[in-house]
Amino acid sequence: MLPQFEVAEITFEQVPGDLPLFFVARWREWRVGVVVGDWKADGVLVIEDLRVEEDILLRRKSLFQCEKRMSLLRRGIGRSLLREVIRQAPRLGATELVGKLAERDLQPRPFLPDWYASEGFKILPAKKVDPPYVKGWIRMRLGPG
Repeated sequence: MLPQFEVAEITFEQVPGDLPLFFVARWREWRVGVVVGDWKADGVLVIEDLRVEEDILLRRKSLFQCEKRMSLLRRGIGRSLLREVIRQAPRLGATELVGKLAERDLQPRPFLPDWYASEGFKILPAKKVDPPYVKGWIRMRLGPG
């Protein structure tokens, strides 16, 4: 029998080091998601990647036994991970969070701009100087103002 997944059981850790910023989400002993960020000038934290593992290998007792996998998509892991970064960013010195909306992310997940907007981000159009794969930006100012 597979264990029951509960998003409330997720723990977060910031991996030590200056650059890049690296948050890991864990459920029990498995890594279930990761956020990689990079610091820019004046307290701007760029979210370079926010990724949830599609599935995890729960167990394989022997070479001849079927492996047990659990899908992790659409379970609130990404939302929890993003909220943890929003919560921790001011403590780390961030005054603003920004990130790219890349074509490779939007093709399989066209809902992403609305998802980020629901978490408080402003959705901004791509700039003329952006590479063609950048379809837009997300931005959130942190703290007062």
